[in-house]
Amino acid sequence: KSGLLALTDFNYVKDQPMMYFMRANMALADDAVMEMAPMAVGAAKKSMPAKPSKPAVSRDGSEKSKQKLTVRKFFPESFVWTWLKTDANGSASHPVTLPDTITSWDITGFSLSADKPLQASRSPLNIVSRRSFFIRPVLPYAIVRGEKFLLKVLLFNYGQANLSVSVTLANDSSLHLLGSEGFTRNSTVPAGSSSLVVFPVEPIRLPAMRLALQAVSLVPLDNIGDSVVRLVRVEAEGATQRRVATALLNLTAGAAASARLAVNFPTNLRWIGGKRLVNDSEYARVQVTGTVLGASVTNLERLLRMPYGCGEQNMINFAPAVFVLDCLGPREATPDTVAKAVRIMKTGYQRELTYRRTDGSYSAFGNNDPAGSTWLTAFVLSIYAQAAAFIPMDPQALAGPSLDFLLSKQQPDGSFAEAGRVIHADMQGARGKRSGRPHRLRSCRRHPDLSCSQQAVGPHSRLASALRSGLRFVYDDYRARPADFRPSDLAVAAYAARLAIDDDLGGAGGPEGAKLASFLWLHLYEASRALDGGIKRYWPGSGDADGSVETTSYALLTALARADFQTAAPALRWLSGRQGDLGGFHSTQDTVVGLQAMAQFARSHPGGDGVGSVTVTWPGQPEPLRQREIGRGQAARALDGEVFVSGTGSGVALVTVAYAS
Repeated sequence: KSGLLALTDFNYVKDQPMMYFMRANMALADDAVMEMAPMAVGAAKKSMPAKPSKPAVSRDGSEKSKQKLTVRKFFPESFVWTWLKTDANGSASHPVTLPDTITSWDITGFSLSADKPLQASRSPLNIVSRRSFFIRPVLPYAIVRGEKFLLKVLLFNYGQANLSVSVTLANDSSLHLLGSEGFTRNSTVPAGSSSLVVFPVEPIRLPAMRLALQAVSLVPLDNIGDSVVRLVRVEAEGATQRRVATALLNLTAGAAASARLAVNFPTNLRWIGGKRLVNDSEYARVQVTGTVLGASVTNLERLLRMPYGCGEQNMINFAPAVFVLDCLGPREATPDTVAKAVRIMKTGYQRELTYRRTDGSYSAFGNNDPAGSTWLTAFVLSIYAQAAAFIPMDPQALAGPSLDFLLSKQQPDGSFAEAGRVIHADMQGARGKRSGRPHRLRSCRRHPDLSCSQQAVGPHSRLASALRSGLRFVYDDYRARPADFRPSDLAVAAYAARLAIDDDLGGAGGPEGAKLASFLWLHLYEASRALDGGIKRYWPGSGDADGSVETTSYALLTALARADFQTAAPALRWLSGRQGDLGGFHSTQDTVVGLQAMAQFARSHPGGDGVGSVTVTWPGQPEPLRQREIGRGQAARALDGEVFVSGTGSGVALVTVAYAS
């Protein structure tokens, strides 16, 4: 009846309805069918419910049908993940109840023994759960409160006779039914086909809308019916305003540590800045982690995304995957995370090569651009050099024409000239188009050993000469124009100089290199600002009096390279307070550099490992916890004011109170 004509040589019987995975040995019942592959797994149980009388359902849905129906409300994506220990005969049993989903399930098994290697089942065991009649609501992932929504309910009839059914939506306090047709719809479902009924509804409560649907036959002698309960996530209307309060507890010495966190929900429930505060939209969550990376560890999957787009967009997703593996230890990087990061790096590397120009440079659109970008080429080579530790790379992609192009753009005074353009300026961070000098210096340091040979990085090589010339330019430029030199430029230059000393790159480990690095660090430290009596320290950015995440991150990396933990710890406290509730920062560049700095602190800090206990207390609710969803509305507002945290033991603990409205 849909207008579809099927041509097939299959032996099709016109009056026999075809069903998914139907087999000759399949046992049918009017109520339900469960089929198993031909293996010795036991017979399916069949139950015949009592014959119903004609349902009496009012228009408001308040009166229930007299027919006894099993409510289907368990719908997992997967339902069996378990270990079984066999007996002496190698047998084991594990009784399970099939979920309520009308679908097929594939069951596979693996075994290990002392005298045999890993063994796997030859083919999956296929189990089909089915009903001759069932209903399926078509639901979105989430819906906004107050949004008008057409609830579509599909009715499937796999029987051999037409069915006349009544579908009822229960009157629930989480929704409002629109229109005047009431809570009941009648429909005729042809044999071997389907039909559709629609309920216009509006969700009115957070956090979920409860949909209880029941379909029963209008013919008293028919033993047909189905009942389903589903929850649909309901989100608050308006734009979410997220806030985070953090406390870093240093328990290294084994002594107790404590801190107070200010949690300030808006006090005016009606108007804030001319905008209405959405009622009951408050939300709060407390999380305690034993690493300074905090929420970044529990939300790593959100930092790893498959690369796409132009040469610049591709690097935005390529670079974080490199930093995840380069910066995180085995406790944070799970096998699944490692596998995904490697897959992203391989994809990002292959895609980025398509944007390499004939002269070796990179740009957003490759050879379609007028010229290659010096900055993007340096950034790409920097990421390539770090990714080479995890994926195979062509040596020519690292130290071939691309490096020659980059070095050719260095001017006689040591600076680098930008040959092309950078469309996505946020990639350059706080330094903008002036980022060329320090960042390209750091790029040179990032792959001093591109060809894995000492001759490529000796004191007389072109790369070493370029680094020395660039660092000297930064030194002379700062002394000549200190007022025009931004802290963001100084932070990257100080970090590059320190790394060059640590690696003795280009002979920078001598007295002159050490003097330059100390000079840059001294002036960088003078540009910092202390908060809370020195407990926190940050570095301002360009036009950002409140502080720059990127600049502070580079300063933190420099302090760690100098083993200056007295400066690094206050910088980390300020940095952790700028994280979002998912562990990221405001921009891509901030997230990449900030994550690198925090992970480096986790590796360098002498008291990174330990066992401790943290207690989080707020008005009326003292409780030791690791992570707790406080709830919404007034439950979340219980944290409003001051939250007190204390800890004992050893190691480092990061307490995060994420709240939103």
